[in-house]
Amino acid sequence: SNKYSPITHTIPFSDFLFINTRGDTQFELIGSENQITPFTAEIAPTTFYSTLPNIEPQLMSSQIYFFGDSRLYIYFNSEASNINQAVPVSNHAPGYLPKNVGFVATSPAHDTIFFTDVDEPNMIYMYTNRFSGDQVIQNAFYRQVLDSTIQIKHIQVLDDSLYIVAGMGARSYLLKLPL
Repeated sequence: SNKYSPITHTIPFSDFLFINTRGDTQFELIGSENQITPFTAEIAPTTFYSTLPNIEPQLMSSQIYFFGDSRLYIYFNSEASNINQAVPVSNHAPGYLPKNVGFVATSPAHDTIFFTDVDEPNMIYMYTNRFSGDQVIQNAFYRQVLDSTIQIKHIQVLDDSLYIVAGMGARSYLLKLPL
């Protein structure tokens, strides 16, 4: 790619390995006949987006989502897309997403990604992207604003609930929100 690109994350996806880097480039490591071997390995740059290096790309259903500075992208493999490999899904919500994403959790059963804001730790952002075949039937960002005295320390999806470890002063609480 003619650019120094230290690898931050690798995600197995479809029949290749998705590679995210600090060099604002995403790569695919592919092989031949669904096998990546020393003799068939090929690495190719596919997209060129600036990403948040500390946040792992999220695999949800048949897509990969990754975060940039106040942006969220959806990644399609080269077989699924012949024009754009990645699309910024947050273009319709400028200034809405946090600049510094904290914790991330996904719920494939609900087609939703949950994430927090490092700078405003009382907010949980959500992105729902539902498909029917190859058509998008819902694409929405929304957020839950908790009391300003609450600081979210961690989030996790289990079954049909979002669990939040939250701090209020010297105390910590476990909150359970049904999805």
